[in-house]
Amino acid sequence: MRLAPLVFVATSLLLQGCAGDKVDCTMGAGLNGCKPGTKEYEQMVEKQRDDRTVAEIDDTLCRSYGAQPGSQAYAACRRKATSDRETFGPTHEPKPK
Repeated sequence: MRLAPLVFVATSLLLQGCAGDKVDCTMGAGLNGCKPGTKEYEQMVEKQRDDRTVAEIDDTLCRSYGAQPGSQAYAACRRKATSDRETFGPTHEPKPK
């Protein structure tokens, strides 16, 4: 009788795989290529939004120093902003729900 729960779990996982979603997508394991509505897809969208926001902040910062996009000063400013963020800033971690 203890075999019944194991069979149920295995069958559920197989059916979930056949439904088209990877188990990793529903668990938010960080792989790309999952369908909208899965936890991983939402995390990917949030990360893309965060990356765009950071790029806009860096662009505004470097322009405020008078550096114009395409110039060496602008490129150096963007590299420094990225380096500073990697050194001193928090890492991107999904927010707990």
